[in-house]
Amino acid sequence: MSIELEQARQLLLAEAAPCGEVETLPLLETVGRIAAADAAATMDAPPFPRSPLDGYAVYHGDITHATVEIPVTLPITETIYAGDMPKLKLNPGQTVKIATGAPIPEGADCVIKQEIVTILPDSVRFSTPHKAYQNYCFPGEDVAAGDLLALSGMPVNPVAINALAGQGISSLKVYRKPRIGILSTGSELFSGYDTLTPGKIYDSNSSFFASMMTALNAVPVLAAPCSDEPGKLAEAIDTLLANCDAVITTGGVSVGARDYLPQAGDVLGAKSLFHGLCIKPGGAVLGLKREEKYILCLSGNPLSAFITFQLLAVPLIKRLAGYSQVIPGSYQARFHGSFPKAAERRRFLPAIVSGGDVYLPDNTRGTGRHTTAINCNCLIDMPAGTKGLADADIVEVIGYEGGF
Repeated sequence: MSIELEQARQLLLAEAAPCGEVETLPLLETVGRIAAADAAATMDAPPFPRSPLDGYAVYHGDITHATVEIPVTLPITETIYAGDMPKLKLNPGQTVKIATGAPIPEGADCVIKQEIVTILPDSVRFSTPHKAYQNYCFPGEDVAAGDLLALSGMPVNPVAINALAGQGISSLKVYRKPRIGILSTGSELFSGYDTLTPGKIYDSNSSFFASMMTALNAVPVLAAPCSDEPGKLAEAIDTLLANCDAVITTGGVSVGARDYLPQAGDVLGAKSLFHGLCIKPGGAVLGLKREEKYILCLSGNPLSAFITFQLLAVPLIKRLAGYSQVIPGSYQARFHGSFPKAAERRRFLPAIVSGGDVYLPDNTRGTGRHTTAINCNCLIDMPAGTKGLADADIVEVIGYEGGF
C-alpha cells in the first residue's frame, strides 16, 4: 500500500545515523568534507589593535579642532610596518607613521589615511578632525576567541579553512565518507560503452547515482547490472552490503511480471519499510532494512529515478555522511507558463527557478526522458487534486542537489 513521501522519509531516517568513524585530516584535505565536531577560535583575530590603512596614528583629541585654515602639526616619533611591534607609547602631541595591518601603539585611538594629510620632513600636518576609534580595528574584530569556525554536520568550505588557518589550526575531525552500493537491474541493460547488442540499452542510472553520491560526500560502489532473477538480485545486493553502508537499486520495483526486488528482499531476510509512494512520477519505490543497513529500490525510469533519488536517497545519504540538515528546503515562487495536466496524485515537476520566478523546461516530455531535468535546479511540488498550473500561480518549490 502506497504511503506519503514524508512518512517514507521518516521511516528511512528514524534510525539512520552517521557512519560513525571519524577521521582527523590535515586542514587542506577537509575542504568539502563534513565536520564531525565544532571547531572554535582559540584567540582573537586580530590579536592586537590593527590599522586598516596606510596613514598616521594619533590621539583623536590632538586633532579635534584641526581645519584647513588652522591645521595641526605633530612630530613623527616612529614608523610601524605590518609584522613590527611598536617600540614606544604614543604621547599626546605626537603621531606615528603606520602601515596597513600594523599594530596601533598604546596612546593612539584613530588612524588618518595618508592621502588627506600634508607630509613634512619630520612631521605631519592634519586639517581634518577624526573621532575616537575611527579607522581602528579592535582585537577580535574579525574573529573572537570562542567563535565557532566550523560546525559539526556542515561541509567545511574555503572560508572556514581561511579562518581556521588564521588560528594556527592544522587539522580537523571529519566524518568518514559512507560507501553506497549502486545496482541497476534489468536484463536489457548494457554495461560499458561498447557498441550495443540488439535489444539492449546503456545503463545510465548508475552513472547518475554515482555522480550524485560524489557530490554528497559519499563513495559510490558500482556493481555490474543484474538480470531479473530474485536469487541473483539478492546475491548482488548481499555482496554490496558486505562492503557498503547502504545500497540503492534502480529498476525491478514496480508490479510487472519481472519486477523481482520485493522477492529479493524476502530472500535477503530484509524488513520492508514501505512499498510505493503517493507521488507521480516515481511512485514505485521500495524501502528495505537488513540489520543496520538500508536498501532503497527506485524505479528504472530515468526521470522517476531522478526525482525519488532527490526526495529519498539524498536525505538518507546525507544522514549517513554526517550532515546535520538532510531534508531539502522548500519555498514559494511565482509560476510562469502553463501546465494543464491535473495532479490526481501529488506530482513533482523538474523546473528552473530564478529569483522568485519558476519555469518549466522546454522539454517536459515524460518519465522516460533522460533530458527532462537538464539545466533544472528545483522541483515544483503539486499537491494531489491540483487542476493544473496557470501563469502567475504561486507554487511550492523544492531545491535539489546537482542543479545547474
